Amino acid sequence: MSDKDEPSGVTPLSQDTAEMERVRASTQHAPVKKSRRKLWIILAVIALVILIALLVVFLIVIPRMKASTAQSSQQYTTSAAVTGDVSVTVSGSGNVVAASSKTVAASIAGTVTEVDVAVGDTVAVGDTLFVMSSDSLESSISAAATTVSDKTTALTEAQSALEEAEEAANTSSTTSTTNTSSATDNQSGTTSANTSSATGTGSSNSTSSSSSSTSSVSSAKQAVTTAEEALSTAEESYETLVAERADLTVTATTAGTITAVSVVVGDTVSASGSSSSTSTSTSTNTSSTTNTSSTTGTSANSTSSSSSSSDTVTISDFTSFNLTISVDESDIGSIAKGQSAKVTISALDDEVLDGTVASVANVGTVSSSVATYKVVINIPTTDSKLLSGMSATAVITTSSASNVLTVPLTAIGTSPDGSDTVTVLNSDGSTSSVVVTVGISNDSTIEITSGLTEGEEVVTGTSSTASTTSSSTSLFSSLLGSSSSGGTGTAMGSGNSSGGMPSGSSGSMPSGTQGGA
Repeated sequence: MSDKDEPSGVTPLSQDTAEMERVRASTQHAPVKKSRRKLWIILAVIALVILIALLVVFLIVIPRMKASTAQSSQQYTTSAAVTGDVSVTVSGSGNVVAASSKTVAASIAGTVTEVDVAVGDTVAVGDTLFVMSSDSLESSISAAATTVSDKTTALTEAQSALEEAEEAANTSSTTSTTNTSSATDNQSGTTSANTSSATGTGSSNSTSSSSSSTSSVSSAKQAVTTAEEALSTAEESYETLVAERADLTVTATTAGTITAVSVVVGDTVSASGSSSSTSTSTSTNTSSTTNTSSTTGTSANSTSSSSSSSDTVTISDFTSFNLTISVDESDIGSIAKGQSAKVTISALDDEVLDGTVASVANVGTVSSSVATYKVVINIPTTDSKLLSGMSATAVITTSSASNVLTVPLTAIGTSPDGSDTVTVLNSDGSTSSVVVTVGISNDSTIEITSGLTEGEEVVTGTSSTASTTSSSTSLFSSLLGSSSSGGTGTAMGSGNSSGGMPSGSSGSMPSGTQGGA
């Protein structure tokens, strides 16, 4: 504007002053407008970020999580079919004891006069354990000997009587013959009446004498037979008592180690079940007053016993041990005599010994409605360190197969028709169900007899850990800007503290954030 156009009454100075006032006024309102504009811009940005985040969640994160879950469900654990051995076992624990432990007792009564062994001694069959004496037995033997002597004398007398009877019979026979001849001679030189009379008298006397002699001989023979039987009985009784005297020395009936001696010098022990038969035998063999005394003496021997002879000396064979274990009713059907076993002795640094099933009980013990059965395992050993009473664990092999195709037991499934199946992992990552025939199995391995070949990979399970990790990775990757074309939910490295994103991510972590959190 020119000076000419300026209104009248307004000087140039006043114009400049008015302009300065306008500028000052505009300057005072500018900060308020800029603050409001920045606030709206910030709010708009926040809204945009939220909108983008929601879009990312619904359009990227959720689909990726679903895809990741689907992918992780295809993660299998597998195992190759291999050639190996399969054994089925049953185990149990108990304490070992000597397989053979025999108690030797006295077979007749007596008083101990000598003990020749102590606990820990080793003995052989026939070795003397202890010696006894018996006054009553000696008395019985003496009486029996007297009886034998008496019966011998009686037999001799009976035999002498028989000889006399036979001689008398022979004499009578000779006399009868002589009389007959004399009567014949007289008949020729006398009258007929005298001949007849002489002949009749001689014949009668001869017949009577002959009959008497025959009867005497018969009685004498019977007496001899009776005397012989009595002597035989007396001799048997005497021999029995003499044999019992030998039993006063008690000997080992088996070889082994002395584990118990419960008899000392001076003890009176009773017979182990033979005193009654001894008494009966003596009574049967005696009939005279002397033998009755013998019988009484033997009975006194039995009656005077005041202590039992059982458990006098115990001999154990420590070259063989037995271990008794309890087997559950579900397993007892697979146990049989003769099966092999491995026995571990914990007290001997877990030494393993070979054993064999010796017996299987057919009557069980029921507890809480479950039956268990006793199984005895014999363990032959020469290890002197193994002692009776030590604890042991036995593993019995009930069945086994060697060099057969095997897979883990967890690989076996069942088809709708009941057939056994396995899932085979193909080379392209797909799977297929295959029907197989199985053999024996244990808790971890099963035999495959047909349907598979060695080396094929069978599915044994799925990995739940892979599914959790993959899903979490997809969520973090998506939220933190994993929007590149290669982002497929790759798991983040555990413990990565560099603050970097996993491979394929375009964003970056805030400073100090743990990438593996």
